[in-house]
Amino acid sequence: MKRFVFLFPILLLFLGCTSQSPVQPDEPELIAKDTIHLVDQVKNNVSFKIRTSKSFYVLDIALVDQKNNPSKSENLSLSVTINDEEGLLYFEKRYLPEFDKNYSFIIPRENIKRSFYSWGEIKITLSGTENISVSSDFPLSKFSADEAYKEEDDRYKKNAQKFNTTKNSGCFEITPDLYGYQDLHTPNQKSTYFRVDVTVKNTCDFNANLAPDSFWLQDSSKNYFPPTARGNLTTFFLDPGNSRSGYLLYNLYKRNPSNLYLYYNEDKLGELIIRYTQPTK
Repeated sequence: MKRFVFLFPILLLFLGCTSQSPVQPDEPELIAKDTIHLVDQVKNNVSFKIRTSKSFYVLDIALVDQKNNPSKSENLSLSVTINDEEGLLYFEKRYLPEFDKNYSFIIPRENIKRSFYSWGEIKITLSGTENISVSSDFPLSKFSADEAYKEEDDRYKKNAQKFNTTKNSGCFEITPDLYGYQDLHTPNQKSTYFRVDVTVKNTCDFNANLAPDSFWLQDSSKNYFPPTARGNLTTFFLDPGNSRSGYLLYNLYKRNPSNLYLYYNEDKLGELIIRYTQPTK
């Protein structure tokens, strides 16, 4: 019995050290602070600061009067919106029956969509008898290189059109599979290309050399468009009976051709009736 009494305080100490709440934000670091006045300077101001930790963002929102003294309000609707250059990453709306001087809005990092960009914008809106909005730059979690490639490819395939035809040119049986516009991202900019996916099969009884530069587009005005170097279909030798698939990229964005013809060397492979659709998330 004495042995149990001796061990009991140690057990309590152990439990106390290991029973922390898993949803409690770790000690956050201040990353932004902003106080923005309303257009009508007689009305209340709203100030906020953004804190971050490994797992959470914490928005500390406060209403202050013209002398920067804390103020109260009732029956407010609070909405938080986070966007990057391409659209919505996060939105949440809460109803606050009582706003007692300040309010902390906690956002788990995993609830905010990842982005191609390092920074976006956060907008906080308090709606009641009047609307109060403030905004600030906001740090975003970026895609890794592999994630970015997959995201770009998935967006393209959501909007791509099917070609559904097969033509022969020399030793090759060529099947254009999909075509459409695709956005590609670099650290400093976004570029939009016209993409054509093709599958090529060698129908001869000897190795044949495929040259991606021989795939070219022509519009109804006889303008000629060669592929860029950013596609993944490169020059290669293809064994008899073997196939290879890949895609070609063309600089067509803002030229707005209504229809194009795809050629391999001098052989017309078919007509591409195109429409521009912004790649969707």
